[in-house]
Amino acid sequence: MTRVRKTFSFIVLSLSLFCLIACEKVVSLDLKSIPPKYVIEGVVTNETGRSRIKISSTKDFTSNNEFTGITGASVKVENRGVTYTFRDAGAGVYQHNTFRGTQGQTYLLTVTVDQQSFTASSTMPVAAAFQDLYLTKGNFAPTRTVLNVRYADMLETKNYYWFQQYVNGIEQAAYGLVNDEFSEGQEIVASMLFENTTEDHSKDFKSGDRLTVEMHCIEAPFYSYLYGLYAATGFAYGSQSSNPQSNLSGGALGYFSAHTTQRKFVVIP
Repeated sequence: MTRVRKTFSFIVLSLSLFCLIACEKVVSLDLKSIPPKYVIEGVVTNETGRSRIKISSTKDFTSNNEFTGITGASVKVENRGVTYTFRDAGAGVYQHNTFRGTQGQTYLLTVTVDQQSFTASSTMPVAAAFQDLYLTKGNFAPTRTVLNVRYADMLETKNYYWFQQYVNGIEQAAYGLVNDEFSEGQEIVASMLFENTTEDHSKDFKSGDRLTVEMHCIEAPFYSYLYGLYAATGFAYGSQSSNPQSNLSGGALGYFSAHTTQRKFVVIP
């Protein structure tokens, strides 16, 4: 079957928060304390040693905003009758050095902490081909650089993609989300924006910088979670303020995703 090349731009989302300041009268708010909840951010991938489960908890409004990881939890991932124990690596991160997920297989996560148990399952999609990442002449500027991503969508299934961005190995807040609702089975060429939105010109793009894009093939629930995560900041599509929908049972916030990972990079000439 002949593929049709389609060009479009990603939905590029940023998790940056903004503060709005106005000269108005002072309003006293009655802020009630809310019992903390555990937050679980779990990922298993098709790369050895790249799977990790991160555990933290929510904080009261009056608490500081510093991240505090939860240690001492029991974290297990089961697949086809085999159970893998993820070890506490410190700061609330749990890892397994030799674990590697397989496309098409289902994984069950069980986290036990403080006599509470949380579970979730996820099936790793089959990876679409990440074909190319390149910089077109004229798309480079010190504060705003656009890369082109080319990949081949699969015809047989509904596909969801998450694109993470890195500059010199540092993960960026912005990320790309796309599905194949209008491009099923086609070859896709899409634009991905790298941008320095700060006033710190030391972060401007320059010759020798390494721009990396990771392409993840993900399930629909995780796609919805990531989309809702941006909406929950209050600056997108109706300014929703609720937490994104979790696939974890037991009352924890967060997600568990089994997905494939592919990456390519461009060095700015």
